Amino acid sequence: MSSPIATIGILGGGQLAAMLARAAASLGLATKVIDPAADAPARRSTGQFVQGRWDDPDVLAAFAEGIDLITLENEFVEAELLRTLEARGLPVFPSAQTMARVQDKLIQKQTLQAAGLPVVPFRALSTDGDAAPCNPLGYPAVLKRRTLGYDGTGNATLRHPDDLGSAAARLGGFRAGLYLEQWCPFERELAVMVTRSRTGEIALYPVVETRQENHVCSTVLAPAELPVAVMETAQQMARRAIEALDGVGTFGVEFFLLADGKLLINELAPRVHNSG
Repeated sequence: MSSPIATIGILGGGQLAAMLARAAASLGLATKVIDPAADAPARRSTGQFVQGRWDDPDVLAAFAEGIDLITLENEFVEAELLRTLEARGLPVFPSAQTMARVQDKLIQKQTLQAAGLPVVPFRALSTDGDAAPCNPLGYPAVLKRRTLGYDGTGNATLRHPDDLGSAAARLGGFRAGLYLEQWCPFERELAVMVTRSRTGEIALYPVVETRQENHVCSTVLAPAELPVAVMETAQQMARRAIEALDGVGTFGVEFFLLADGKLLINELAPRVHNSG
């Protein structure tokens, strides 16, 4: 019989890492957390805390010593860094390949669409923004960064073709990587937590409703008050989304619920998530 995992390395030391560390302790597992901030919330919840930048190869290599498995509490750890850990034979979940598909939201949308899952209609933009005058999605539309956008940052609403240039500049320019999404008049926002094992077993958690204030989740209603058919559809869509990404670990799958009862996947969080 193989020995149990002794120490889990967590990249990122925020409040989600603090909760991960406490949950791990309740299962008899140790954690080791790295974060650039000396006062990171997880520092008080883990037995081993390293203050440092995980994007420094030497710091990351030292952090990885004595760890049996790596996970992360945010999606901003570059996939290439995770590949260096995998190359050392260290299990990383979610994997570098999964993270590369999720971190770039255009690739994320394309992966979900290829799996037959409904998403908000979108269009890729080149690095010089060639789609502006012939936007087939109509107006208003939403211009989004492909990477490093969260809690409403990295998004800009376009109400006219002339808005594109200034909106792109606010988001870092076309070379930062941008794409367009159709305006989505949703009625409610929902989420499902999914946990998938290395051998493909899946645990689906109840569908919740999330409410935002200034693009930040302020309230979670659990379980959501929805028809059974809608909840079952959301859970099965969430399952298929994580399978399409070959995800291992815990993920948040966010949905838009439209007035006609249709569900669209908004985006995925490759980590434990506020809605959980």
